[in-house]
Amino acid sequence: MSTTSRTLLLFTLLIMITLVLAFGAALAQQEDGVPVTVFVDEDSLSVYVPSRGVVSLAGLGFRWTEGDETESFYLDEFPAFAIPFDTLPTPVCFRLVRADTELPPPPECAVAETRLIEQPVEALGTFWFSPALTETRTLLLLNEESVLDLCPAQQNVCMFTYQAGAPAGEATPEFAALLEIASELVEVEGGTFTLGTSMREVEEAVAACLEGYGGEAGACDIFQGEDAVPPHPVELTPFAMEITEVSYTQYVTFLNTLGPDSHLMACGEETCIQTTEESENSLIAFDGETYTVLNQAGNLPVTEVTWFGAQAYCEALERRLPTEAEWERAARGSDDRIYPWGDTWNPALASTNRPLEGNPQVLLVESFTAGASPFEVLNMAGNVSEWVHDWYSATFYLQQADAVLVPENPTGPLSGTQRVVRGGSWNELPFFARTVQRQMRQPSSASPLTGFRCVEGEPLVAPATPTPVPMTPSPEITPEAQPEIAPTATLIE
Repeated sequence: MSTTSRTLLLFTLLIMITLVLAFGAALAQQEDGVPVTVFVDEDSLSVYVPSRGVVSLAGLGFRWTEGDETESFYLDEFPAFAIPFDTLPTPVCFRLVRADTELPPPPECAVAETRLIEQPVEALGTFWFSPALTETRTLLLLNEESVLDLCPAQQNVCMFTYQAGAPAGEATPEFAALLEIASELVEVEGGTFTLGTSMREVEEAVAACLEGYGGEAGACDIFQGEDAVPPHPVELTPFAMEITEVSYTQYVTFLNTLGPDSHLMACGEETCIQTTEESENSLIAFDGETYTVLNQAGNLPVTEVTWFGAQAYCEALERRLPTEAEWERAARGSDDRIYPWGDTWNPALASTNRPLEGNPQVLLVESFTAGASPFEVLNMAGNVSEWVHDWYSATFYLQQADAVLVPENPTGPLSGTQRVVRGGSWNELPFFARTVQRQMRQPSSASPLTGFRCVEGEPLVAPATPTPVPMTPSPEITPEAQPEIAPTATLIE
């Protein structure tokens, strides 16, 4: 080989090594996330990405909320931004701007080396920053379907690190601390099982309630259980459920990750949870900067949380709320149990308002290990009732039972006004702690009786056509006289 050929070969190898190292560096940068700055003013919203080589901003979007109004949009929906967002050269600046504005772009977007792409809009968008609306407007970052807190209402410049396509089952980077303390998951078998119960079982449960479970007679009626009739088969794919209900410590970690005032604004357009400022029953204090748990309640199940607050917490962990069918499957197993431990009520295995001894009270999330479900999930009967994903319909089970084919992974009606709540609580009768019992609440309501837990599984697919939601009355949870929550509750085996 000549000297010239050897020189050419070495030069080629050097170029290849350089390219590989550069590509590796770009990948490493992408794995760490992409730094992004958002500028908002009265006429525009600008997204600036500094020089990081080729990056991915796939799935990047925003959601603004103001009062009852909300709107989501993604950058790749706009004609001017019709470029490959998964292989994006930087530096670049995307600017949504009112057509007749006289305001210049941000200085970072105006320099020669930055590619500025502008999309005119016809009218003033309500997601723009305005000094008159700094107390009422919220701008959130969207990553595909996940919602991440972005800009407090008082700020018009926000910086964050964006990581496109966070892997399913892994929390986004800012929630890594929450994932470390999140409830442990246990596998729940899929397959066909019986959802719902018979009218005879409801009648027997009402009779047991009226007899008082060894104490004062309870107030129960057939109509409170007939929405779980008839029993019918459904098919579920396997999923994993959190063994314990979400605790105060876990939820406060979630709020502190989101930042100040997040309990009021970080769950879409709805309140996440009530603090002591909003409810005397709350055990979460907020001093304007930090959320804390009161009265040594950190390992009690969190309550005063809305359906929206439960959903947002689960999504932060790349989990979700269980469907009503998933919840019942995890609670009763494959042998159609009426309580997680069997078919006979036992006050030593659950916290209801018919306790084995003492006053009714909420207990630690690890309580009643002997009362675990067939899949080893704790407190599926009593303690706190639990939000699930589904809208409520009193006749939904009848509609499913009439289906020609066995329903697969049912997700409930397509719409409604109330969400399903399951499991009964520490201040309700054992009748409501049955694995088949259905209750409901307004999704924006918060109660000292209701908490939640999350599952990890396949993304939910809504039914193809709307399911009518009848106005048939059914029992919404109504607290009885509420005994004071014991702050030093003990673990019951």
